[in-house]
Amino acid sequence: MYLDLTKINSDILDSIDIHENIEISRDLYKLSSIIELKSMKLDGRVYKNSAEVITLQATISGVMILEDSISLEPIEYPFSCEIEEELQERIKYFRDNNK
Repeated sequence: MYLDLTKINSDILDSIDIHENIEISRDLYKLSSIIELKSMKLDGRVYKNSAEVITLQATISGVMILEDSISLEPIEYPFSCEIEEELQERIKYFRDNNK
């Protein structure tokens, strides 16, 4: 996902709404007990907080497919988690490491 933050940096927009379906590579969870991740969504917004720092506030939700510990059958486990992250350091990291 790519976000153009120039309108927030320039104070043209107060925030940018995000509503995205997302996929996570199996490589990132293949050594865990997760069989599959599906129906993953990111809903939230990017904005400048009161300290003028660009911030992501969002909810990630989806369904994990896990193995039942008794029957060993796959079971669906719906999940949702809240994120609030200041992006300034992340932006600087990616800018510095992609030269």
